Amino acid sequence: MSTRRKIVPGDSVSSIAAEAGLAPDTVWQHADNQRLRDQRDHMDVLAAGDTLVVPAREAKEVDCATGQRHRFRRHGVPVRFSVQLLNMSGQAMANRPYKLVIDGALTLQGDTDGDGMLSVFVPPAARRGTLAVDGVQWPLAFGHLEPDDGLLGAQQRLSNLGFACLHEAGTLGPATRSALRRFQLRAGLAQTGKLDGATRDALARHHREPNAWREQQAGVQA
Repeated sequence: MSTRRKIVPGDSVSSIAAEAGLAPDTVWQHADNQRLRDQRDHMDVLAAGDTLVVPAREAKEVDCATGQRHRFRRHGVPVRFSVQLLNMSGQAMANRPYKLVIDGALTLQGDTDGDGMLSVFVPPAARRGTLAVDGVQWPLAFGHLEPDDGLLGAQQRLSNLGFACLHEAGTLGPATRSALRRFQLRAGLAQTGKLDGATRDALARHHREPNAWREQQAGVQA
């Protein structure tokens, strides 16, 4: 029997699916989630208060030859986390050693690639993390991304692009206004410190296309 889950901050389709023993796509593509899919263009973009229908888990039968070893893989577990690291000049932090600690329990270490990217698998239920590179630490929050039409969604995207303001989550305070002005300067917009339509659209676009944002910033620096 399907159940209905009210989304709270930190929830994600991946974490909810893992709790139910299902693949994220199985939950997201369920027919009863059609209305939610119409509202949100991606399963990672959810708002607190959204309702997600979680279908019942069904047994699956597979024919296998006896006397042999068989391997079965569960889809959607773990979840891939990817991030590109840039310095203040917009240049890739390439081939740098990093240390990622997840929920104070799991530690992952390695080097970024030639584009400053790191890509690792993390548990679906991961909530908090700390990423350390070159002696600098960044706090991470895993979970859903709020829609881009609200203040919290804008703050999340600003922070993801390097304009920290999430400590004011849900409040248009001085740090958020400063982050907006700095983003507007980089994006070639009027520096009002307000979350107007042009700023909201530019923020959503650059967050969806980080490579284009990086190329634009390289042009600004030049």
